[in-house]
Amino acid sequence: MTNRELKNQVDKLWTEFRTGGISNPLMVIEQISFLMFARLPDIRETREEKKAKRTKKPFRRIYSDSEHTLRWSQFKNMTPADRMPTHVRDKVLCVLCGGP
Repeated sequence: MTNRELKNQVDKLWTEFRTGGISNPLMVIEQISFLMFARLPDIRETREEKKAKRTKKPFRRIYSDSEHTLRWSQFKNMTPADRMPTHVRDKVLCVLCGGP
């Protein structure tokens, strides 16, 4: 990815936040950090799944079968979209942070 492509993606993200009513730069950075925090474990899990499939060796899962909906790849396209914020707040971040 080139710097121009990355800049365009960041600009698009800032526009999305502004359109959604978040214009404070600190809040935008905080929200992006939360999203990254939620996405990184799913990236790792996907990579480990592919590796385990290739090598036929087991691996330690981050998400159990009952936590499948907590993965970024599952909730990123949640419908209706207004359910996503509460799902992420009450379930995804709670589990990733080791909460109840």
